[in-house]
Amino acid sequence: MIIKWDLPTRLYHWIQALLTTLLLISGYNGDGSVIIHQASGLLVLLLLVWRVIWGFAGSQTARFADFLTRPRQIIRYFLGKSVKFTGHNPAGGLMAVLMISLLLLQATSGLLTSEFSDSVSLLGRDITGWLEEFHNVTAVALTGLVALHLTAIIIYKHKGQPLIRAMLNGYADSTGPQPFLKSNRRAAFVLLISAVLLVSLIAALILLTY
Repeated sequence: MIIKWDLPTRLYHWIQALLTTLLLISGYNGDGSVIIHQASGLLVLLLLVWRVIWGFAGSQTARFADFLTRPRQIIRYFLGKSVKFTGHNPAGGLMAVLMISLLLLQATSGLLTSEFSDSVSLLGRDITGWLEEFHNVTAVALTGLVALHLTAIIIYKHKGQPLIRAMLNGYADSTGPQPFLKSNRRAAFVLLISAVLLVSLIAALILLTY
């Protein structure tokens, strides 16, 4: 067995899952959960900024270069043909990219239409209205993607590939070499940079409305 997933990536995964659940529940509940929804959205955005940076500077299996594959490789994998991979398989890599991209769109559109910025004066009423509608549409798409992700986990479980266990303890059955893993200290430093970038973005949005 090898250590496939580093601790920061695993923590990101489970915290992201929790926050996404809170986002969807509070979003569908309406005005009664606005504070929870906005707080969850900001934390999601912070995690996403961290994840994007970690996707370039983090451990091997967390890097986009490790699981961003050509469409032909994804098709070969779905056809049951042999495909080499270290971390995410081609299908899992595609799911990760879709999830990160959709969450980024969801969190960004939510931030731009929240009370942190006077979006009507900043962007105009038409654009703000379009962003709010886009935010609602991506919420539905995110719900469907989460359902697909859970379905895939069940299918792989029946195939003898316990994805949840691997994301809990980091270990996976493999005969390949141990992928290189970056330190937790580096992950904490990236988190600090992410927080500074997010706070700077929010401050800039507030200043632009005055």
